[in-house]
Amino acid sequence: MDLKDIAAIAIKTAKGEGAEEAEAYVSRSKAITVYVDDSRIKSVESRTDLGLGMRTMKDQRVGQSASFISADVDVRSCASSAVRSSVLVPQDRIFKHFPYPQRSQRQFNSVDRDIIDLDGEELADLVMSMVSSATAGHKVKVPNGLVRVSLVEAWLSNSNGTEVQRRNTGLYLHVTSMCTGGKRGEGAELFFSSRLGQFQPDALGRGLRTKALAASKARSFKGKRKMDVLVPPHELSELFHGSVDYALSAENVNRRRSPWMGKIGQACAESQVTLIDDPFDGRGLLGSAYDDEGTPTRRKVLIESGVLRGYLNDSYNAAMSSSEGTGNGLRRSTIEPMGQYQMPVHISPLNLIMSPGSKKVEALVDEIDEGILVQKFSSPDVHPITGAFALEVRCAHLIKKGEFEGTIDHCLLTGNMFEALMNVRGVARDQVVSGPHILPTVCFSGLELVGSE
Repeated sequence: MDLKDIAAIAIKTAKGEGAEEAEAYVSRSKAITVYVDDSRIKSVESRTDLGLGMRTMKDQRVGQSASFISADVDVRSCASSAVRSSVLVPQDRIFKHFPYPQRSQRQFNSVDRDIIDLDGEELADLVMSMVSSATAGHKVKVPNGLVRVSLVEAWLSNSNGTEVQRRNTGLYLHVTSMCTGGKRGEGAELFFSSRLGQFQPDALGRGLRTKALAASKARSFKGKRKMDVLVPPHELSELFHGSVDYALSAENVNRRRSPWMGKIGQACAESQVTLIDDPFDGRGLLGSAYDDEGTPTRRKVLIESGVLRGYLNDSYNAAMSSSEGTGNGLRRSTIEPMGQYQMPVHISPLNLIMSPGSKKVEALVDEIDEGILVQKFSSPDVHPITGAFALEVRCAHLIKKGEFEGTIDHCLLTGNMFEALMNVRGVARDQVVSGPHILPTVCFSGLELVGSE
């Protein structure tokens, strides 16, 4: 079924049942996932889905519904459900209308032919190459993991004449490793890309092996000390999600929950920190010329040399604050391509990029008198309003006088993320894609490491 035709049927149905305005978001997803279990390919799964997400407005009441689509009757039923649901919600004095047509100033292609042409057997071969690299020497195994490639096609139409089409390819990997003898150290690799050519199985396998072996040699950290802490991109991305993304969301600003509310033009980070949301950076997975409401996206400087310059907006929160939309109303995920039509519109960066520094990670290590280079946190979590955290360090490399002195575990890293951003000691020149972020390794000063007595 043609996505545009599905949207047209849905909007016509909704209008015919009394909706003053209607919006149809149709997505078709195709994904191949290879699952790894105990260093072997457990299964290769190929999935497709087609669905519709509807929003309607009637008497200033916004109704919503979503449905998997297998026939025209599903389209009409979904549209009717959205109209009927509007009577169950209170009037919304802020939501005036769905976006009117706007033209993006740039074109953007986020489709990789190599991902589209890849079949399950070829992907399984690439995954086994990674596993073989990780398990070479028989001291490390790969307990579990998944590698997924996907193509998502989406069409958005509304009754105001907005029509937007989008296609994105993506590759997502999460694989763990473990030593098989002695202390069972664990390692993990994450990988995000819109291009198959950036997937290097042997290098990822060596990373899994190295991390597991390092963790197996870790010793418990003793005492309590403040020190410099190097946080790598994937771990930093998790911390950003619970703090920086939250603080930059206009919804949280409007609801007075953001710690950066009212601080435009003020310093919120050390001068080495510059954050830019760039939807046209081809390295990320969410890049596009339009967001999922039909608003054109644009490059936005959010923090410039430590100074807060702006927030991320969708159309609703732009209307609430009488400001312009920034094209950050999304329904997408960097991990799960299936069922994106079910996701409500939420504010998210597309490619939140932290500008890199000029030094290698090794050069930052050389400058540290006492500190750690984190290898892995256990479930990184930050309080989104206060910024406080207490993170279990699963494995870290201890640094003394610019030299590595073994690995440690069984300790907590405590601090405050918003304070840590004001105490950035150094930014490396590496950059890695992790979810909606493209980040380097960052050195924070003054964090406290707490171990056993």
